[in-house]
Amino acid sequence: MKIRNLKTKKKKLLAQANPQPLPESSSWRISLFPFMVSFLCLLFVISSSIAEAVESDDIVGVWLIERDDEAAEKIGIYPCDGGYCGKIIWLKSSADQPEPPLDINNKDESLRCRPLLDLEIITDYQFDGEDSWHDGNFYSHRRGKSASPEFSLLDANHLQVKVTILLFKKTFVWPRVAQVSP
Repeated sequence: MKIRNLKTKKKKLLAQANPQPLPESSSWRISLFPFMVSFLCLLFVISSSIAEAVESDDIVGVWLIERDDEAAEKIGIYPCDGGYCGKIIWLKSSADQPEPPLDINNKDESLRCRPLLDLEIITDYQFDGEDSWHDGNFYSHRRGKSASPEFSLLDANHLQVKVTILLFKKTFVWPRVAQVSP
């Protein structure tokens, strides 16, 4: 009796260790699955890299600057002298600003009477050949100071502005409003 039970247990263990092969059609579907996944991943990578190619003139357009989740001003960026420049093309009216709004925070007192509308605040930005514009000058009329932030496109309609002063970094995102013809 004990020998018979041992033989039965041995057969069960061998059956568990050597499962029956799958039918031919199932085996074919399973072996094709990794190939299909790899192919789809490759297509996604190729299409992503093609879609994200940045050209130097992609920065050209009208960009919205928001403060406290409200439109504050619009900046028109355009090609100039081998680089890119930008000026204020629209300002939200404010009770604490004279009409027309003036550059009242400028450190140079002689410039405080110049109008902000059409004031060139972005000058000499250069495209790096990859995905960003830098080495230019940006004048912040609200602070009366200049800085040299880096501009880069997050996508076709969002411009990222990275300002670095000493060890501090601040990032802004300007949505595109419209294209500007040069």
